[in-house]
Amino acid sequence: MPKSDPNFYAGHRQRLGQKVEDNKVAQYELLEFWLTKAVPRRDMRKLAHKLMETFGSYHQVVTAPRERLLEIDGVGPAIVRVLEGLRQSSEIDCGERIASNPVYSDPVILANYCKSQVCGKPVEEIHVMYLNDNDCMMADDMHTRGDFDNATVYPRVILTRALFLHAKSVLIYHNHPSEKARFSSADIYCTQQIYEILAQNNIALYDHYLVAGAAVHSIRETDFMRRSSWFQTEQNP
Repeated sequence: MPKSDPNFYAGHRQRLGQKVEDNKVAQYELLEFWLTKAVPRRDMRKLAHKLMETFGSYHQVVTAPRERLLEIDGVGPAIVRVLEGLRQSSEIDCGERIASNPVYSDPVILANYCKSQVCGKPVEEIHVMYLNDNDCMMADDMHTRGDFDNATVYPRVILTRALFLHAKSVLIYHNHPSEKARFSSADIYCTQQIYEILAQNNIALYDHYLVAGAAVHSIRETDFMRRSSWFQTEQNP
């Protein structure tokens, strides 16, 4: 049967829907499934592949800025709305889980939450997550927004907010729009500053995460931090 036949596409979509039900879809297939909800009468396979090639992963497509998505031939407002809805759904789900469970109980959920907040942003954003006595998230503040490769950190502002919330510990995360997967010297220096001012007030620094593309990196895993007194004395539970 020729692929131009509408019955071929109907059968393909039925098979795709069944793969979703069976939880046996590849990332590009799941993306295609949602694209068909935005534009029901078009074949979305080529566009799904193109979006994956352009942005690198399913998550990066879903979190890509509206302006970048609309630059892709075949992407219109309806598709952008569906992708935005998927991003918000992921953000809500991950946020609810880390608010009701210790953040370290599921590293994947924590990483996905951080990505949902800052992945795909065109400038650096520094976020601060405040944790209670059970290591659950009480608040997540966008601390500062900078430019493409820099954002300013204010340790005393973080301390003041932590004291106000009676936080037991703090988690920092930020993004690199360049997708450079290494903490800069400035990242390490500000982490040390935050750790020191919090420690003086008996508040722990849980970690500092870097979101670079689809990957999330922990500053605890860097060679510098492995040699530091912080890493030796503040191990994760």
